[in-house]
Amino acid sequence: DTYIGEEALDTYQDLQEKFGSSVLILNSIAVCQIKQKNYIDALNTLGAARDLANKMKMPISPDTYINTMICLQHARKGQATIQKLFSDFKRSAPNHPWVKRQEEMHRAIEKSRKTYS
Repeated sequence: DTYIGEEALDTYQDLQEKFGSSVLILNSIAVCQIKQKNYIDALNTLGAARDLANKMKMPISPDTYINTMICLQHARKGQATIQKLFSDFKRSAPNHPWVKRQEEMHRAIEKSRKTYS
């Protein structure tokens, strides 16, 4: 399992060297880094994906938002940081399935909390 993750990372890094960076390649590299529990490098790679999107005057990719939030959770970063990023994502893609699912889960938790309070 670890070998496959390392092999995938090497493949994406080779693609990056050969064709240059793209948001897709940077997100793929970050996923490999997350799989290897290398959260600092993954956050840096995801930052590069955001910077590239901004430089190209493109919206930040939903994958970049989601991967960053997942990485922040694994790195045990503050919930406030994750919540701010979620709010930014929700503003940029309010109808994205991941946003909708998160909202559904939040409503279910709140309903349960009120029921058992």
